[in-house]
Amino acid sequence: MNPHDKNNLDFLLYSSPETIREWFASVSEDDVQYALEILAQASVELDMLADPEITDFSEAKTVLAEFTLKGSK
Repeated sequence: MNPHDKNNLDFLLYSSPETIREWFASVSEDDVQYALEILAQASVELDMLADPEITDFSEAKTVLAEFTLKGSK
């Protein structure tokens, strides 16, 4: 992942839900696809660093739930 991708990933991860809704409403399908690709890449990178002994992700899921797009258009 290059620095440009990392900056975009930071935007996706740290923007408020309202900012993400506004972004989503204003971008093309290609932009959304790119966002999904860098999120997937970040997930792979995190998996490579993850401790295989950790199996309870309930706290992380609770925190991330705040950032899901629920019915946004």
